[in-house]
Amino acid sequence: GIKYTPGDAFEAHLSYSGKSKFPNMRALYSLSSGNPNLLGERAQSWELGTTYNRGFYLSGALFLNGIRDLIDSVRLPDGSRQYRNIGKAHVNGAEIQVQKAWKAVQLSANYTYLDHKNESDDRPLDVLSDHNLNIEARVRPLEGLSLSLFGLAASKSYWYDAGTRKLLDIPDYLALDAVASYAFSVAEVFVKVTNLMDKYYYTEPGFPWRGRTFEAGFSIRVF
Repeated sequence: GIKYTPGDAFEAHLSYSGKSKFPNMRALYSLSSGNPNLLGERAQSWELGTTYNRGFYLSGALFLNGIRDLIDSVRLPDGSRQYRNIGKAHVNGAEIQVQKAWKAVQLSANYTYLDHKNESDDRPLDVLSDHNLNIEARVRPLEGLSLSLFGLAASKSYWYDAGTRKLLDIPDYLALDAVASYAFSVAEVFVKVTNLMDKYYYTEPGFPWRGRTFEAGFSIRVF
């Protein structure tokens, strides 16, 4: 790769990589989903990116990924799964991230655009949204007290149903989680709410995420 750093606050880079990924033991030999005939996955990747970090943090990147024999998990007509290779696919896109911190407030956001395709079957790759936005906000109103909000917004994605041979729509969704924690000298207690708005959503047909869920716990520092 090539890296250009004209000053302390700015950096740009261009990189290329060739990657190989071998099937793991589960993908090869699992009694429920294994496929001993799986081939290793190969990818060629390019990335052009830049970073600015003075007063606030800003980064962006453009990327191209060409993939051969992509290892994917396919749901069969009987409901079971099997690992298979996708002969040719690509995942290209762009990403931008911004962060800003003050004394008692931290904000960050990350947006990703994906252009993806199963080129062998001429359809989108399963469960990948074209647009994804992650946000995080953290406030510390008192010493030891932290209040955090996490959000994920994803656009519509698709799922290929091998039984009906149809491409199913997965609707867009917005998910919010919240966490409150208080740190003592040697311990920390927290309360967490997932799916804060109690929305019905799923990232794979037939497997919805949990509704609003409350959790509480604590941790102790021994050393």
